[in-house]
Amino acid sequence: MANERIFKLLEKKGITQYRLSKDIGVSEGLISEWKGGKCKPTTERLIKLAKYFGVSIDYLLGVTDNQNFSEIQSIFEQLTPEEQAEVLQNLYKQYPKINK
Repeated sequence: MANERIFKLLEKKGITQYRLSKDIGVSEGLISEWKGGKCKPTTERLIKLAKYFGVSIDYLLGVTDNQNFSEIQSIFEQLTPEEQAEVLQNLYKQYPKINK
């Protein structure tokens, strides 16, 4: 999933594999291997890629479809403690599996 999302982001942002390789400090050959599915980025490289693209690691891994996790977190942190508790209670009701 990460490989697929990386290349969708490259296309969306108009960034070449060459530019990505230079910007994050890996070889073009490694990026080609990611694209071909021969290997996956390491955790360290996923962190670099998430920062580079301005998305969460969860997004790259396919855990969420929301690219702007930091925006959601920022909004949540602006709520009062009571509002945060209400949001969490509603989430727990809607998604009981996360309350374990």
